Amino acid sequence: FGLGANTALEDVKILSQIFESIPELEKNIHRAPPEFTKQRAADSSALVKISRGMDRPGKIGTMRFVLPLILDSMFNKIAPKIFGPSMFGMFQKQNISFTQIQRKKRLDRLMQSVVIGTVLSSIGMGIGYSTKVLAKTLGMSTTVVRGSLAAFIGVAGFARSN
Repeated sequence: FGLGANTALEDVKILSQIFESIPELEKNIHRAPPEFTKQRAADSSALVKISRGMDRPGKIGTMRFVLPLILDSMFNKIAPKIFGPSMFGMFQKQNISFTQIQRKKRLDRLMQSVVIGTVLSSIGMGIGYSTKVLAKTLGMSTTVVRGSLAAFIGVAGFARSN
């Protein structure tokens, strides 16, 4: 995605602006590096963290790379005003820093976790309520109904895989 080249060009632009802002540059050139660090450190740190987060080895690394792309795509399609596009979509936006991208993606992950957790909790509560109603209707204990449903799901899954 040319992040290294683009970042280098941004660095040149910022360094040029710093040079232009320093009076009597030849005498005060020592002021440029600390100012450059002050302006670029947060963004450079965010870029390194983003890059390392996308480049983990093994199956877990692959899942940490692929799963957020899938979630970002789904949530962005459902609610584009709330959830941002994937990391790569964010990289293509103009006038957004790596620090801003990092914050947005953290917020997106938090909101995605809340939504997924809420949906799974609701499903669990719905299943729990349904088994209680079914147990009462059949005149059986809830434990027997839940055990029977779990066994049925296990057998159905095993039969489907063969």
